[in-house]
Amino acid sequence: MIRKGDSGKDRPEIGWAIGMFDCKIISMRSDYCIVQVAGSREEVKTVINFLRLFSIDKIARAGVLTLRYKDSVS
Repeated sequence: MIRKGDSGKDRPEIGWAIGMFDCKIISMRSDYCIVQVAGSREEVKTVINFLRLFSIDKIARAGVLTLRYKDSVS
């Protein structure tokens, strides 16, 4: 999760980045935006480096999370 201060002037670029990097907007307010980023370590690093251009306030990393597929649905 990435929280970025938002004055509104960067919204077109943030919207473009979210679409390009397949991120998800968790919350968008007048003064900040929280974005969820998922992918490989390199993909996440690329998104963070890009968003640093627009001043990131906080980054919260959850680490690696995996779920096993269930063989049958009961």
